[in-house]
Amino acid sequence: MEFLITNMNELENLLIQKKYDQAFDLADALHMYPEIVANNLKKFPKSYWKLIYNPYKKKWIK
Repeated sequence: MEFLITNMNELENLLIQKKYDQAFDLADALHMYPEIVANNLKKFPKSYWKLIYNPYKKKWIK
């Protein structure tokens, strides 16, 4: 849950800073997170990090 809260705060900050391209990419990376958590309970698939979140980090987090 902390992951989602932290990233939602980051998304808000990006929008305030008018960094719309990065905000769009972060929202895209996060939009499946709640469903994945709900469907997998405590087992979080490694594929989410590999295929969805890590590409965002690689592109934007330096």
